[in-house]
Amino acid sequence: MQKINESHSFSDRWIMHIHKIVPGRQVTTSPTGTDIVLLSNCQLDGEDILLKKITAACMLTQTYQIDTLENGYAVIISLPGFRSTEQVIGQVNPGDLGNLVYMDGATNTNIVNPGRSGDPCVNYVNFPAGMTQTRHVHPSHRVGLVLKGHCTTETENGHNVDLQAGDAFYMPRNTWHNFICDDEDMIAFVMHPDSEDGPTDGHNPLKTRTYLKR
Repeated sequence: MQKINESHSFSDRWIMHIHKIVPGRQVTTSPTGTDIVLLSNCQLDGEDILLKKITAACMLTQTYQIDTLENGYAVIISLPGFRSTEQVIGQVNPGDLGNLVYMDGATNTNIVNPGRSGDPCVNYVNFPAGMTQTRHVHPSHRVGLVLKGHCTTETENGHNVDLQAGDAFYMPRNTWHNFICDDEDMIAFVMHPDSEDGPTDGHNPLKTRTYLKR
């Protein structure tokens, strides 16, 4: 686990370029593939898009502009090898519980759903105060932006990382870790480049609600 202060890139199973945007900045980007964009108190302007003072996770394929407002942050995760067929913008109110039960009392909501199983996705996660999370590992990288609160992350090498609102973080795949929250909730967007949930050709919501005439 490490904080991202400016940028970070890697390419093993996935090619990802990560950029953190600090308050008071304006950035215009034209994705070469698909950008996953995490926003906290920002303005987003693009073709047929103008959203002011939003906290949102987005999947963008067209040119867009981000303005980070006062106390606003953004993280751009560029996936040059992935081309989405749609743009997605999922807004949240930091502090709300997630729609789904997660481990150790946490909750999560799939803010950017995978278009099909195996595609990238973003979760909005609410870790409750007083939580000491069970140690666990993920088979793919994690990139996150803390929206509210603070916590400590423990890793297997004993290198603990304190996170607070506005921090962006990156965790390599197969890293044992857990999150510990003391006196307040910690709320974050967490992106990973693959998913094991989502539609497939066999389990297709349109197809499964189709009935053939006999």
